[in-house]
Amino acid sequence: RKAGGAPPLKVEAMPAVWPFEKRHQEAEGRGQPEGVRVCSYNLLVDQFCDTEWPRKNLYGHCDPRWLAIDYRMALIGRELDGYGAGVLCLQEVEGRVYEELLQPLLEGMGMESWYAPKGDKATWGSCVCWSAGLFRCSGRTLVKYGDREEWARTPELQRVVERDPNLAEALLQGQQIGQVVTLEHAGTGRVVVAANTHLFGNPDAPHARVAQMYMLLARVESVRDTFRAGVRDNELGPACIVCGDLNSCPGSGTDTLAVGGRIAASHPEWSEGASFRNLASRSEREADFFSKLSQEEVAETRRAFAHLAG
Repeated sequence: RKAGGAPPLKVEAMPAVWPFEKRHQEAEGRGQPEGVRVCSYNLLVDQFCDTEWPRKNLYGHCDPRWLAIDYRMALIGRELDGYGAGVLCLQEVEGRVYEELLQPLLEGMGMESWYAPKGDKATWGSCVCWSAGLFRCSGRTLVKYGDREEWARTPELQRVVERDPNLAEALLQGQQIGQVVTLEHAGTGRVVVAANTHLFGNPDAPHARVAQMYMLLARVESVRDTFRAGVRDNELGPACIVCGDLNSCPGSGTDTLAVGGRIAASHPEWSEGASFRNLASRSEREADFFSKLSQEEVAETRRAFAHLAG
């Protein structure tokens, strides 16, 4: 224990009643029978959990057995199943985990899914899922935030990127993606446009997250408008759902854009992004990322387990 710091915690095997089971009970009484429940969940990719650096610096209080992906996925599957979601958006999904563990779990839950890696050579990405009994998927769109052709789809964003090479570097480095699916409700025929994303996590790049959200919303609106044209006056138009790990807080530029539909050119996050550095290698980027988040993550994890301990 460091002077003035939180007492050391040791995570043991959890009791018979898991915290998520209490959340299941709370979820049962919420929502309307004719509604659709939506769930978004970051699985925590294995390289950020069960490798040497995070085991030592982030999760040293946790027995390595509880960090193993097989153990975690069994619990995650139980948790996700209990929410009864009609639309499920997942982030930090490893390709091998999806194929070997997650996809069979989802099929057992009666869900169809679409997994997409975040880059051509990436081993992990995102996954959007929907209840096969509730929806039929009629379209999929992959949004590559680091693709210059994607920037060109929205001329106003392209002008911003062209004026800010720093922003362009941030968008190219991350290789983040957005997924947009068109779902037709089996009962009503109403179209639901659902989007899933995981925005750039570098704390020094808030401007990149704003730009990524802008691209995603533009795609959602484009797909929505395709179906809106055929809606009669007495019919409900397409519904839109945007989910994901935004790596942003309430009041941030990303939040402002997502909630209000616009962001001022004078918003401070455009200039805050000037501190972003383009690091050449993956090891440099990971070391820089972990050095910024480790203290915050450790403190947050300790607070969470202290709360669970009562």
